[in-house]
Amino acid sequence: MRTFVSPPGVLNVPQAIRVQVDDRGRPLVIDGVRVETVKRDWLNGFAWWRDKPVRRRYYEVTTVTGGRVVVFRDVLADRWFSQQA
Repeated sequence: MRTFVSPPGVLNVPQAIRVQVDDRGRPLVIDGVRVETVKRDWLNGFAWWRDKPVRRRYYEVTTVTGGRVVVFRDVLADRWFSQQA
C-alpha cells in the first residue's frame, strides 16, 4: 500500500524580528533579549540568481541568556530578520 505525503513547504523562511541597535547599527537587543557579544558580521549582496536584488548585513551574536543567534538586516527594506540554518 502506498502512502502519499504532501511536498515540504518553503524551508528556511526568514522571520521578522524587533531589533534595537547601537550608533553603528549593530544589534543591542533582539526581541527583548539583550545582546552580550557580536561575534562577527558580514555583508551579503551577491545573490545574482534572484529576481529581486538582495543586500543583507548578517550578525552572529550571543545573548545574555546564552543563546547563539544569527540575524540580518535587509539593507534595501531596512527590516530585521532571523533565519535558522
